[in-house]
Amino acid sequence: MSYFDLVHNSTQVMQGFYSEGELHRVPPNCVIDLQGVRPIPKGFVPVKDFMRLAGTTKDKSFYISRSFALGDTLMAVPVVRYCQGLGYKVQMRVADQYLEMMRRLEVESESCNSLPPTDTLGIVVDGVVERDHGNSPLRNYHRVKIYFMVLGTKQPSVHELNWDWDPDRFPPNPVTEGNYVVFLGHGANTRKQLPAEAIRKVCLALNEEGVKVYYTGSPRFDHDERMTVHTGSTWTKSQLFPAIAGARCFVTMDSGPLWVAHFTKTPVVGILGPTGGEQHRLAYHPLWPEGVVALRMDKWAGCDTCFEATKPCNYTVRCLNSNADRLVEEVVKGVKRFWGV
Repeated sequence: MSYFDLVHNSTQVMQGFYSEGELHRVPPNCVIDLQGVRPIPKGFVPVKDFMRLAGTTKDKSFYISRSFALGDTLMAVPVVRYCQGLGYKVQMRVADQYLEMMRRLEVESESCNSLPPTDTLGIVVDGVVERDHGNSPLRNYHRVKIYFMVLGTKQPSVHELNWDWDPDRFPPNPVTEGNYVVFLGHGANTRKQLPAEAIRKVCLALNEEGVKVYYTGSPRFDHDERMTVHTGSTWTKSQLFPAIAGARCFVTMDSGPLWVAHFTKTPVVGILGPTGGEQHRLAYHPLWPEGVVALRMDKWAGCDTCFEATKPCNYTVRCLNSNADRLVEEVVKGVKRFWGV
């Protein structure tokens, strides 16, 4: 079964087509997924196997373009490294704010805001990796696996992926003393955000257990004299790596920094709900399964993960907005599992 409708702009000019009233521009020598658009616009040639096409180029070179999303950009790194191990020359095209981070991870990258060279084969994956939302069959797969699926490579095991990072290429740890955990209670949108009161309760409960908490952003709760929370709101993306690496564990929603913990091999207490289960978001962590705790708030609410559709609960994100006391108990339990390691 094919999940993609890949086509190649084999011309030397920018091609465009409309889909659902929106104009899509495709650079020369670039492959894109038409996602069922018919008829195929003029100038595009169907592609059955992207990696086979890449193998016909002079030096087996190509680029992968992902123009937004910190998490998806980081997930592409082990994919690029794996393809390089197969003898391909691969670079990324990413958002400007991720260029420094990719340089530190030693992944050759260019800005996706500049025009790519016309003589280099490329593939745009914007939209492809997000097709796990809703009722798409791709909801059954981890996004790392979706990358491999659209490229057309064999599916490597979690142990074949290279999540390495070099601490010497990153700034020093902004946390300079003591044991601590890092906590992130919100993601990129309201469908991945805990209520402020739940965040406050988690921090307070961890404090009562003697755990020093760094929250990776301005805390979303009122000041409480009983609670000590250190904010990491001024950390840069590059500082996230040493900060999370030095933590006993990382308590996090499904958000970009979750993938930083994959590189730093930091134990994770993952808070999941409408964005997927442990197989979709945590199973490619290098410490899986012993070093990962999955808290399935969707199951606590009597739901199946809806992949951010939130229609079954009338868009109230019931899973994240209920069972706060149970969340506190399970987070504390998960942190204590790693605190003495």
